[in-house]
Amino acid sequence: MISVVIATRNRHKALAEISLPSLLQQDFSGFEVILWDASDDALTEKVAADFMLRFAALETNLRYFKAPRPGSASQRNSAVQEVHGEIIFFLDDDVEIGQNVLRTVRDYFDTFSWLTAASPPLIDRQVATSQRNSFKFFFDQAARKIFYGHSFARRIVAPSTKNIAPAHDTPGTAEWLSGGCMAVRREIVQSLRFDERLERFGGYAYLEDADLSHRIYLRDRRPLLVMEGCHAIHHSAEGEREKKDWQNVAAFFYNTWQVRQNFATYKKYPSLPFLWGLRAGTVAALLSKGYSVGAIIKGYAEYRKALHEN
Repeated sequence: MISVVIATRNRHKALAEISLPSLLQQDFSGFEVILWDASDDALTEKVAADFMLRFAALETNLRYFKAPRPGSASQRNSAVQEVHGEIIFFLDDDVEIGQNVLRTVRDYFDTFSWLTAASPPLIDRQVATSQRNSFKFFFDQAARKIFYGHSFARRIVAPSTKNIAPAHDTPGTAEWLSGGCMAVRREIVQSLRFDERLERFGGYAYLEDADLSHRIYLRDRRPLLVMEGCHAIHHSAEGEREKKDWQNVAAFFYNTWQVRQNFATYKKYPSLPFLWGLRAGTVAALLSKGYSVGAIIKGYAEYRKALHEN
């Protein structure tokens, strides 16, 4: 069995319109759905009750749990204790998966006994849209190369390592995966767990998926896989992580630092360390995204405070 785990908070519309409907369309029935909800209201629970009936009609079980504490890492760690499947498929509430994704997951893990983690190619609609704006895309590429050098990459996929965030992943071997739709063997995630220190600033851990998947890779030095013949789409629903506040600024700096410590045997340094030390490129990027100067200053100050306390 495959256990689909969705950790959510205050995004009932994304569940009702994106992730849960795509699960109803699967051409594979050997799965269950675990919905781990940390919402401040009862709207998500109502959505869950409605979809329980729809899944039951397909002889698929959807189980709803009220999270004792919010946080994408802690919610996932808690949900793992309730799963029945040997494979856990972590799905974000704003990610739509193609109808053959879960069957493809089953086939890959049955075929490759050594496989520890895999994901469908993830198409990021937000990135794809920005790449259609040629001027913004050119400026973004230039800024990243100037401030970060050729070592910058948001996803490291062996066949197609890029200096920019790709609009979609390329199937093949990988060193880390996008956690919006990532399948992992149950015993692996139970032993390594998501790093809850990444929740220090706000409920969304930020980078917890890349961190776990790359630690899985580092443990055995076996490739992770981006699967062929299927796809998933990230719709970027609005939520806590889109807020332009100092907590998100602090989380960006702190979580990037913490993940680098976790990747002790795999460090990629920019080619312009002086500019990187000043965080000039990051500050410029945050300003361009709409963060205020005050939010950036406070967020960076809280990040430095966290380093001293660590």
